[in-house]
Amino acid sequence: MNKEKIKLILFDIDNTLVFGEPAMNFYSQYSRTLERTLAKLLKTDEVEGKRIADDFRARFNGHGEIAYIELLGDISPWYKAIRTVKPRKYLPKFAEVNKLLGKLRRKGYLLGAITDGPTIQGESILRSAGISKQHFNLFMGWESNAAQPKGGKSDVYTRVAALYNLDPENIVMVGDTLRLDVLPAIEANLNAIHISDIETPDAKWLTVKNVLELNNIFLKETV
Repeated sequence: MNKEKIKLILFDIDNTLVFGEPAMNFYSQYSRTLERTLAKLLKTDEVEGKRIADDFRARFNGHGEIAYIELLGDISPWYKAIRTVKPRKYLPKFAEVNKLLGKLRRKGYLLGAITDGPTIQGESILRSAGISKQHFNLFMGWESNAAQPKGGKSDVYTRVAALYNLDPENIVMVGDTLRLDVLPAIEANLNAIHISDIETPDAKWLTVKNVLELNNIFLKETV
């Protein structure tokens, strides 16, 4: 990645802009909600609901919600269920992340957030975490009765590049999931930064432990 060519930085929200133990506790509630809702829709008990969800998580890089698509042909119940988990009960203020985004904007970068969660839930997460939505030139989430904007496909990145009249090399996607964030961005010829504790040898993307390391990449500052 040639950072001198980067004009637009796109962020995932879940486990990217909010992260660490509080975020893990919050997102674990998503898992329990997914299992309970799936069990109810399949008319089985929660033990079986968890077994089914775990099977899909194992096959689809942790994404148990794919069970709704393959078993029920409809992911809209997950849209409704996920909104019942209230981020304000779990998330602290991520002041350093908010500060980072402000510095990136002041340096002239365009910023975007793209989440496969409901838009209204993404907004609620940012509010609870003390991260201003005003930092973002683009905010895109899952709308009711519509497909998830990423969904493991590269189309959304192609559309964003066209929207801002940018070449793919001018954009970098920052996210924690290879299948949904990183690999589709690479497929669309974007740059990508993977949030992970595990380095991938000879990867076509950069790996950082958390989003605050972008200080060192784009701002040349230590946290």
